[in-house]
Amino acid sequence: MNSFQQMMSIQEQAARENAAKAKHITCRPYGGLASRIKCIVSCLADFEIHLDWNVEDNFGKFNDIQMKGGGVWCEFSDLFENDFTLPKHFEHNKFPYPTHQACKFVRDEMNYNTAINIEENGELRLGMVDLSEWEMGLDEQLKQKYFKAIKKLRPVKYVRDKIDEQLKKMPEDFTSVSLKTFTSFESENESHGQFFSIDTLYDFLDEIDSQFLLTCDSIYYVNKIKEKYKDKVITTEKRTSFGDFKTAKGAQDCLIDFYLGSYSKKLYGTYLSTFSELQWWFGMMKPDFRAMQLHRK
Repeated sequence: MNSFQQMMSIQEQAARENAAKAKHITCRPYGGLASRIKCIVSCLADFEIHLDWNVEDNFGKFNDIQMKGGGVWCEFSDLFENDFTLPKHFEHNKFPYPTHQACKFVRDEMNYNTAINIEENGELRLGMVDLSEWEMGLDEQLKQKYFKAIKKLRPVKYVRDKIDEQLKKMPEDFTSVSLKTFTSFESENESHGQFFSIDTLYDFLDEIDSQFLLTCDSIYYVNKIKEKYKDKVITTEKRTSFGDFKTAKGAQDCLIDFYLGSYSKKLYGTYLSTFSELQWWFGMMKPDFRAMQLHRK
């Protein structure tokens, strides 16, 4: 660990200690849809929160650079009915509470990514740990706190109605394939997307002998999968396009897919995808999780 990493680790630890003493916290999630939900859930597990939801992306600008940075381009109220606002007697001070600004759980031990970073010869490398195996080592009381926080989130009526409507059409004990290609925008494509292997994905899909729900961030790959597996593939109606994070309608449709995957009996999730990880969490860890490592450098 270099000096900068040590400094950041000390700062994060201090922030956690300050937050632990508080009853309220300002939650500032960033990143994509699932990353933001992950931050909110972990704050709700321990605190009353004031949500500071920034519509702008990580670069803070609405311009061409957003094509590189991603983010979520809609308000929290477009997605959920919950009102996480500052109590009126604190309005004179915009952010009086300790702040958690992140795209991950506050408690580091609850982050799947933490469990799969294995130190070898002084360097970190990505390990391969199945979520179902990792879950057995988690503190049960802490897990229940997170489940309770998850249940506090109430999607808007349109999303709820569409989830109910689609579940009635799904086969009993259905399988979901939560595909994250990381090709939606430039920065993700540079880091992961360019290494995506559809042939490796096909090896996993060939294991499935029934219809499956496909959630995906790329209409290009959705079409290729449908071309190969035809009627075995179930997808939900999209008012814009697959993986659209630039409109409220697109984000709502992503949220519908997010919740639907959580109801599956078996969940094929993309290795290192927060979307896949959170679908499993929102299913109260009941889906049988199969990790797909689809990106190899």
